[in-house]
Amino acid sequence: FSDAAELVRLNNLIHPEVRNRIEEGINEFMAKNGEEKKLLVLDVPLLASSTLRDFCDEIIFVNSDESLRESRTQLRGWSKQELKKREACQMPENDKKELAGFIINNSGSLDETRQQVEALYQNLVSMDFS
Repeated sequence: FSDAAELVRLNNLIHPEVRNRIEEGINEFMAKNGEEKKLLVLDVPLLASSTLRDFCDEIIFVNSDESLRESRTQLRGWSKQELKKREACQMPENDKKELAGFIINNSGSLDETRQQVEALYQNLVSMDFS
């Protein structure tokens, strides 16, 4: 993340294969489920800046407070600077929020997040995506 040219090279190596595998998974899901009403969730960290958005009927942005993101990533061994470098390579947070149809606030307890996800799930299964 500190060398822009190397990051581009890495992305050009990895992202096409990742996209192919996701597309294969979507095709398998569609072949298996056809018109049956089921949800398929793509967990794509960089979805906001990816053409994979075209496969999505809805976009969910999972967010947490900046200080909480910092403390969580420090538990993974990242410095504040590492988090900043990675976030600087992504679409700005406000743009992600505008793109999303739904936002999950992951700043509270695990139970609070689960409640939001369950409510969202109930909302999504009741929607007509045809």
